[in-house]
Amino acid sequence: MTINTKIKNQPELLMKQIIISIFTFIQLLTSSSAQSYNIDSLNQKAMDYYNEKDFTKSGLVFDLLFSSQNIKDPDILYNASCVYALNNEPKKSLQHLTELAETYLYSDIEHLSTDSDLNNLHEMTEWKMLIARVLQNKTTLPQRRRAKIQNELLKTKKLLDSDNGMLWSGNIWHDNILVLDETETIYTLNRTIPNSIKDSLIYYKQIPAKTLVHANTNQQFENEKWAIVQNYDITPTDSCQTPIHELFHLFHGSQINIEGNIVEYLDNYKAKIWLRSEFEALRNCIKSIQKNDEAMAKIYLSDAMYFRTERENFFKKQNHFALKLETLEGLASYTGFKLSAHKDLYRMALIELDGRENPNGLNRSFAYATGLAYGLIFDYFHIQWRSDLKHIYSFRDIYKHVQAFKKTPKSKTENIKRRNKYYVIEQEEMKRKITNDSIKLYYKNLFCEQPVLTVKRDTTDKTYYMSYDMNNTFTFDKLGIIYSDISSASANPSAFGNFKTTGETSIGKTGILITNDFAKLTFPKPTKVEGTIIIGENYTIELNKGWVVKQSDKKGSLEIVKE
Repeated sequence: MTINTKIKNQPELLMKQIIISIFTFIQLLTSSSAQSYNIDSLNQKAMDYYNEKDFTKSGLVFDLLFSSQNIKDPDILYNASCVYALNNEPKKSLQHLTELAETYLYSDIEHLSTDSDLNNLHEMTEWKMLIARVLQNKTTLPQRRRAKIQNELLKTKKLLDSDNGMLWSGNIWHDNILVLDETETIYTLNRTIPNSIKDSLIYYKQIPAKTLVHANTNQQFENEKWAIVQNYDITPTDSCQTPIHELFHLFHGSQINIEGNIVEYLDNYKAKIWLRSEFEALRNCIKSIQKNDEAMAKIYLSDAMYFRTERENFFKKQNHFALKLETLEGLASYTGFKLSAHKDLYRMALIELDGRENPNGLNRSFAYATGLAYGLIFDYFHIQWRSDLKHIYSFRDIYKHVQAFKKTPKSKTENIKRRNKYYVIEQEEMKRKITNDSIKLYYKNLFCEQPVLTVKRDTTDKTYYMSYDMNNTFTFDKLGIIYSDISSASANPSAFGNFKTTGETSIGKTGILITNDFAKLTFPKPTKVEGTIIIGENYTIELNKGWVVKQSDKKGSLEIVKE
């Protein structure tokens, strides 16, 4: 009897322990200091728990990710489905798998049907329906993909035509927009591409690998500038925001040339404290707008400007780089959402603020969030802030010259800080500084004391593109920027070749050092050189013909040079 009682009560005790553990975990994630949920960091955390076979915690992290972000990455959707299935949450699993099949036209029937993570779904009716849909996708994928892309591009054109140039005194639509998929096939409504095949209103053709970098950006193609959008971002849930964003860059770039490089000073812990506090004030401002509380919205906007002023004054000599980036990406972000089919722009602004507030990526990603937030806030107050696109924008200057904002009551500094969690953020960034100091020592040893591999590239080559994860960079003093997740694409045979990071790509574990002008690349010394293929612990390089590796110094460093 006693033994039976103990056995009977043990599951209850275990459940209580699990609940307490989960509660503690949730507290850590949802504490006031963790309001910003970054897609990459949360996804990595979820996969860490998956690898540890802790599917409960992995599922909780995915729950948090889906509740705070608009997830468009098919890999995340698939991985989450596996976790939910393993955690005995079949409805959630099938929900995301169905989204993959219907929205993203998932077609890998072989992988799906043999993935053991999904075994407990196999007897469900919904699973059989899913398999049928994925099989249909595989059979009809090329035609369905063309139809989907055609529909989304036509929607984009319709939205921009209906704006009729009112937002920026000119129609942003341009025929030079193409979609690139993983098979190196391009799709466009533009009939001028040589040797393309027509299907209804869409033109398509396969291009050689590495002709275009797989990133949403403007690139040179067929001797013209094009807006390039990745296939996985051409979906109904995107609401045409991404293609409009890239088309705006094309429109904007015809009027002013702005470089959108990483803003190095934003890796300084003081800058991060002020910038993250500004993010919090902008969040509070938008939430006040959602409540129709104009008075509080004005106060929080004033708070945001206080933090911005502190940051810009302290880093006065370098701040022009931040303004340039904000003009480039901030205006594009604002325009992409403003002219899109998204219904709740304030919600999207909050998602952007949360998603972009990554301490390892603030040095570039901040502009996407601040540009959208300030643009929508100024619109709410009926401020005529948009003028021409031939100058650098300063949201602080715009604010200072608006008469209505001058009447906003001035708050005490202490009150401003407390209601925007300044002290919480300050504590976080001071802790992060200690971590970053140790990371800097790691990179000092890796790139300054150990043998390395270097290559100098021609910065005038406008066909050489690099794509990187902006949430995984690290400013390395005056030597340049560390990129932990980066790849290149160029079909130019005169270039040294192409490279990409592999394996675990995270700051403090690996990385490639690149000077601020992108003229010199430094890799950790490779483990293997086989003809034109160079293999490092976390990277590969494929050399073009006429380029070789030779020793460059006595300690064993190497360099890539033209024969």
